[in-house]
Amino acid sequence: MSLPRESLLQASVEGSQGQDYSVKIYLSPQGKESASCTCPYNWEDWCKHILATLYYYQSYPDNLQQRPNLEQLLTSLNQQILYNLKNGFKFET
Repeated sequence: MSLPRESLLQASVEGSQGQDYSVKIYLSPQGKESASCTCPYNWEDWCKHILATLYYYQSYPDNLQQRPNLEQLLTSLNQQILYNLKNGFKFET
């Protein structure tokens, strides 16, 4: 589970049949704004995978991983890669 880039909570949740579902929850200072899950649940409100993600987020905040923001990611790239990105993705091998 991870808390990347400010207000997006993402998780991969194992379903009851062993398949993994991707959960995304957009948070705001007031709480949950919106959420989505790749499971086939098609009823009102939230599926159990979204609820499990929110429970985990609230119960185990120390286990979350903060992903780097765009500036941090770009800083880690070397100058040649940045030059190639700027000039139309012309990568030399």
